[in-house]
Amino acid sequence: MQSILEHVNWKLIRDVESLVCSLKKAQIPTELHHYRDLVLEICEDVEQRAQRNLSRIELLDQVDIIEDILSETQIAMQLRRSLSSILAPPVLRASQRDRLSLLIIN
Repeated sequence: MQSILEHVNWKLIRDVESLVCSLKKAQIPTELHHYRDLVLEICEDVEQRAQRNLSRIELLDQVDIIEDILSETQIAMQLRRSLSSILAPPVLRASQRDRLSLLIIN
């Protein structure tokens, strides 16, 4: 179980780093900058959770916290899914033609 959790958390970190890179490279209208910043904050949270899980996995021999680590890993995985499927696409698909609709929404 320990090696599976390590693998999953490392994969989460790699996935989020890739997503962050794509989000930062995206050319977006000014109206989406604040939204992108919020999505990047969520990415940072997921990465921190995964890093914390990896640190806690090292303590498994000392304390029986595997259920807590599994739960935190599942939360991080769900957040990553939400990022990829719901939160990031508006930024990744944004174009300058979206400005009018963004102005109306804001």
